[in-house]
Amino acid sequence: MAIKAVIFDFDGVIADTPSAWLGSIGEFMKKRNVELTQEDYENLVGKTFSKKYEILKKKYGLDIDYDEFWQNTQNLARKKVSENLPLNPGVEELINSLEEKGIILAIASANSRRNIHLITDKFNLTDKFSVMVDIHDVTEHKPSPAVYLKTAEKLGIDPKECVAVEDTLLGVESAKNAGMRVIAVPGKFSKDVDFSKADLVVESLEELNAEKIISLGE
Repeated sequence: MAIKAVIFDFDGVIADTPSAWLGSIGEFMKKRNVELTQEDYENLVGKTFSKKYEILKKKYGLDIDYDEFWQNTQNLARKKVSENLPLNPGVEELINSLEEKGIILAIASANSRRNIHLITDKFNLTDKFSVMVDIHDVTEHKPSPAVYLKTAEKLGIDPKECVAVEDTLLGVESAKNAGMRVIAVPGKFSKDVDFSKADLVVESLEELNAEKIISLGE
């Protein structure tokens, strides 16, 4: 079946935002005398913010106020993202390559639209995406297929005609559960994950172009 759309996860795919968000969480916890481990970071990546909060509170038995946790970590992370964070290598080139072939682009993310726009507005990419579906658009989150099914529905395209680009196992499972083909691009927090469920695994978006993605539908 021909590929008509490419749906990008946001965090870790468009930019290395997990480093900003998880780094901010690490700084918050360190002030409370908790040093997060690499295993902690790997366990948190790809999960919703509220799930991250639940995991840390349960593991470390800390009396952490959610609003305080959210406010402090979000403000610091947004500052890092808006001031210093570049796009991941190959993002702009891949988007341009797909546009030239008439492939429709979208974002399906467990983040908020406000945070997505910190990057897409900064690099003039917002208008490149026909649809953005964020955490507020669905009630079930990855690995549930809800976010990808909602994106395909908004695009008016059969999920089988879509390719998702993901950097976490939860995201790969979500897109596969939606019936899509999936490309995995492991990030620094998911480099040791078994991505055998993906249709294609690449080290960087620089390895991709429109032709290679379109060939997944052949």
